[in-house]
Amino acid sequence: MKKALRIFIFIIGAIILLWGIGRVTNAIQFYSSPTPSNYPSIKIGGSFFASNLKQPKRFDFICYYAITPEFGKEIWIHRLCGIEGDVIEIRNGDLYVNNIFVDETLNVANNYTISISDYNKIKEK
Repeated sequence: MKKALRIFIFIIGAIILLWGIGRVTNAIQFYSSPTPSNYPSIKIGGSFFASNLKQPKRFDFICYYAITPEFGKEIWIHRLCGIEGDVIEIRNGDLYVNNIFVDETLNVANNYTISISDYNKIKEK
C-alpha cells in the first residue's frame, strides 16, 4: 500500500512539475473561448490547451496574438484552413482548399455577422 501511495504522489508531483515548466516556458497554455467564432467546435466559454511544441497542420486550431485599436493585444483563436502553397476560396459561403470542397469534413456552423450599415449597403446594390 505504501509503495502504491509513493508512486501516486510521484506521478502527481511529476505532472505538477511538467505543468509548471510548460507554463513558464509558454510551451503549454490554457485558454477559454469568449466568442462564438469557432462554434460548434469550441463553444462559448469552452476551455482548451494549446502548445507551441507541435507544428500546426491544415484544419488545426491555432492561437496567436493580434493587436487591434479597440482592444489592444489579445489572443485570437482560428482554424488554420491553408498552409503555404494552398489556394483558399470561399464560393457561395463554402470553403474550398485547392479546388476541393472541405466544409463537409469540418464541424462548422456558418454563422455570419454583419453590421446593419454594411447590410444596408449590400441591400442597396
